[in-house]
Amino acid sequence: MIQEVTGNRNISFLSAGFSGNSCLMFVIITDINLHTPKYIAVFNLSLTDNCENTAVIPQLLDAVLFGNQLISYGLCMSNMLFVSVQSQTLTVLSFDSLVAICLPLRYHMIVSHRSMLVMIGALWTLALMQTITAAVFMTRLSFCRTSVIILRFCDHRSVFPSCVIISVLFQFFITGNTAFQTTSNLTSIQSNSSANETFVRPATFFLNGFSNVPHAKYYYVFLCFVYAVTVLGNSFIMCIIYLARRLHTAKYIAVFHLAISDLCGSSALIPKLIDTFLFEHQEISYEECLMNMFFVFHFMNVQSLTLLALAYDRLVAICFPLKYHAVITKTSMSFIIGSMWIFSVTFFAVLVSLVNRLSFCRTNVVNSYFCDHGPVISLSCNSNFINYLLAYICVGLLICMPVILVTLTYCCIAAALLKIAHGADRIKAMKTCTSHLMLVAIFYLPILSVNVKSISTSIDQNSRIINNSLTQIIPPMLNPIIYTLKTEEVMQSIKEMYKRRKVNTISEKNVKQRK
Repeated sequence: MIQEVTGNRNISFLSAGFSGNSCLMFVIITDINLHTPKYIAVFNLSLTDNCENTAVIPQLLDAVLFGNQLISYGLCMSNMLFVSVQSQTLTVLSFDSLVAICLPLRYHMIVSHRSMLVMIGALWTLALMQTITAAVFMTRLSFCRTSVIILRFCDHRSVFPSCVIISVLFQFFITGNTAFQTTSNLTSIQSNSSANETFVRPATFFLNGFSNVPHAKYYYVFLCFVYAVTVLGNSFIMCIIYLARRLHTAKYIAVFHLAISDLCGSSALIPKLIDTFLFEHQEISYEECLMNMFFVFHFMNVQSLTLLALAYDRLVAICFPLKYHAVITKTSMSFIIGSMWIFSVTFFAVLVSLVNRLSFCRTNVVNSYFCDHGPVISLSCNSNFINYLLAYICVGLLICMPVILVTLTYCCIAAALLKIAHGADRIKAMKTCTSHLMLVAIFYLPILSVNVKSISTSIDQNSRIINNSLTQIIPPMLNPIIYTLKTEEVMQSIKEMYKRRKVNTISEKNVKQRK
């Protein structure tokens, strides 16, 4: 129940605000002189104000004027979701003023229509993720005290005191180990609520790995070789990009980032896998298991999104060649990569933290080669619906969606190539895409085939481990090899550096002989 504390005065204020923002938006649209980046942000501020008022005023009118103060649980969650926060837009306006005053000569170059639209789009994405996360966490709470909300709408802060079980983010990131008292292998805690719910958390998990496979250790020795090649190859391509000035472009910022994510992803998986099974340290602590899960999935996702960014680079280069250097800049590529990291860290922090809400009272044996999300949450005793829901969202949003976007990108590229009259120019343009196409095929095809196969029929545990592990470790090893051998710019840079080094060596010998 929403308790009336604001009365008709707040309704008048909100109505006046809605009218004023609507008038301001109309003026900005009709006056050409206001079609500037600054007033794009002002328009967005008015739009968010009106969205908030639209979410609040109808419910408030219904509660105050007609006495309908009861609101259903689902409607309350929806009401909370659509009440947006304007602070991010105010931050953008502060940035606009900062650049205008401190860097007046570079203002029109930094604060353009495109950059402002990109910032506002990023703010909407972050705000939507924040509110959805808050609403999802609310569904995990138990309300046993009161249903009265002393506010004009379903605000997160007003709903929170009515609950018994604290939010998962506070429990996982703030309370940490103090939220549980662990004893022996399996431990339980009593919640402070009247419900007296018992949560069981294992002190350790046991990674099962292969089952009845003779000479399995040879496979782990093979992984040592793969990891060594991955480290050397990605370190080599990173050094070449860093040392060769001709490769200091927006495209190779993304390639450099791909090499970093390949190296970090392999380092998060392979050394721990070798230590676990080759040296038989198959027990892993609960906290270490969640950390391993986060980093493995995070760097896999970053690899996927980086391939999508490289597809966008090829799309602009071939379909809009005259605008390429204006659209694909070092700043824009760095912003894209930064957005990837923010999105990926946020999503997988939520995915992993929700595991902490599960009670494990059956077994602590994980039938996988690392702390995989699916095998871990399948061990839970209580409801894991949200965990599986996020897992399906992860597959759809972070695997299927990039594949669809990359496919659409290359359909557009193919259409643009067909318009090129000369065959030699067409082949030259196609060659710039071959290395990226090979990377996409190596990364996505095994993942998609394994997931499709697992949906249609059950896969044997040993086969699933081999397929999944090779899918995760082979692409990072092959990526630098493909970019070195199949990219003309990289090969040319290596040749130039070799010739320069050879000339310097000969010059040093001549100087020594003269002395």
